[in-house]
Amino acid sequence: MSPASPPQTPEALRRRLAQALDWQRQGRHAEAERVYRDILAESPELPEALHYLGLLAHQTGRPGLAEDLLRRSLGDGSHPGFVYNYAGVLAAQGRWQEAIPLYQRTLELGPGNADAWHGLASALHALGHTEDAVACWQRGLAAVPAHIESWLALADALRELGRRDEELAACRHAHGAAPQDARTAERLAEVLGESSAREEALRELDALLKAHPRLPVLHLHKGLLLGVLGRFDEAAAALQAALAVDPDFFQAASALAGIRKLALGDPVVPRMRERLARPGGLPVSEQVSGHFALGKLLEDDGEYPPAFHEYLEGNRLYRRLIRYSTESQRRYLEELRRGFGPEFMRRSTGDPSELPVFIVGMPRSGTSLVEQVLAGHGAVHGGGELTLLSDAWRRHLGPRFAVDFAAGVAAMPDAELRAVAGEYLAGLRALAPRASRVTDKMPSNFMQLGLIHALFPGARIVHCRRDPVDTCVSCFTNLFRNGQLFSYDLKELGEFYRLYAEQMEYWRGVLPAGTMLELDYEELVQDLESGARRLVAHCGLAWDPACLDFHTAERAVQTASAWQVRQPVYRSSVQRGRRYADELGPLLEALGSLA
Repeated sequence: MSPASPPQTPEALRRRLAQALDWQRQGRHAEAERVYRDILAESPELPEALHYLGLLAHQTGRPGLAEDLLRRSLGDGSHPGFVYNYAGVLAAQGRWQEAIPLYQRTLELGPGNADAWHGLASALHALGHTEDAVACWQRGLAAVPAHIESWLALADALRELGRRDEELAACRHAHGAAPQDARTAERLAEVLGESSAREEALRELDALLKAHPRLPVLHLHKGLLLGVLGRFDEAAAALQAALAVDPDFFQAASALAGIRKLALGDPVVPRMRERLARPGGLPVSEQVSGHFALGKLLEDDGEYPPAFHEYLEGNRLYRRLIRYSTESQRRYLEELRRGFGPEFMRRSTGDPSELPVFIVGMPRSGTSLVEQVLAGHGAVHGGGELTLLSDAWRRHLGPRFAVDFAAGVAAMPDAELRAVAGEYLAGLRALAPRASRVTDKMPSNFMQLGLIHALFPGARIVHCRRDPVDTCVSCFTNLFRNGQLFSYDLKELGEFYRLYAEQMEYWRGVLPAGTMLELDYEELVQDLESGARRLVAHCGLAWDPACLDFHTAERAVQTASAWQVRQPVYRSSVQRGRRYADELGPLLEALGSLA
């Protein structure tokens, strides 16, 4: 949104408007405003003076005056720049519904206006009409293929809809349209880092790095992807390269600490300590990453109280960036229990396929270890934390996915529920066409096990359990890349664990016998073979000794535990919470009898 060029008016007036506009662009607001007001004293309804003064009022934080002046300036609504700017002012105030007809009017006056298509799409997106927003961004890009803001926004919307292949294509288009724009390179690198076509993604990342060797985030995504592939030495080199470009890029330091490539004597450590002690100018994201990295290094060195101090500070900073409410989470879980209890499970909606194995539980409860053990079996493919099911729900529910999930699903006809199940199974088969079982270890699937059983009555469910305090401490000391918003405050973390325990107690009582195997992390690491045999038998498969050698297999592991699950089974994480007993008061109080 910017002042449009002044139209042809009498020469003297045109010069005065041009001078005021120039001052406005320079930030000399008082001088510009004086000229506009002088002009309006002579011509009270001159559209140009009203409009530019309205924009100036918006720029200087006077929304009521801005709206009044801009509305008066529209006249018959035939000046597309004026209509567009007014829409932008309303959008900036979050008044999306009012902005939409103004963007539409702008497009009536000029259908090829990519800025107006972008504004309309953004308003629709903000109101939850994501599919319509995508169509508008696509219309604008058809008119102006180099409109980078639209490409980037389109990519974000496609991600929300679970259309990952289209998201990657949008990011490639954005980078192709503006290859020197750091934003397009960084966004493409992000989505490449999550691609399932990992070797191809690595080649593209290398090409991006040749063009942008001074962008540390590109080195970071390459390092993270190499870590997923288990190529930890190469991953460490990429992360070190990121720090060589920007020593304050502590996201790379945090990733390095996660693959055990840093020690307290590493040169990056005093740098982190010095910068975190005087954080001015350091982005909050880097402060958070730095504190988590230092916490990990200190903990590995046995310095537990200082380590926990770093974790506390990292969590405190991150908690300020996010919105989370225990009460909202409680209401959501109650809705899922009411919506997907025994009555819903009796609906004949499911597909009897035995292909899926759902591994659920709290994050950091052993879900990755369980999946890797199963994935060692010759008939099992480890799918990781899949979004296939949530992506299908987004496609079918639209805006109701985010605001009314349980009621939206319950209102679906049986045929549509079977279509969702079919889409999910097709996604699993595409991952591993010859596998007899494919694991989905999205931990949060524990929330809706009744729905999962109704859709897939032949699927196996594995519930991973771990000591509550150990689980919560592991969550609190881990900086998750996505989600887990409950884990950044000790009290909220304990409250969420109680909600999780209540949810699992409910499903335990209503799921048919034999549907769910419950496996304790402590027992699994104590006697791996016994636990592995139970897992394999529960999945209806013959025993395969390769399940005991899971850590030697060459497979991608896209999880916060990527390094750990490639090691032989170890018991050092059992009773980890005892290291921090004196610091856990709010957590222990929230856990109550579960602690």
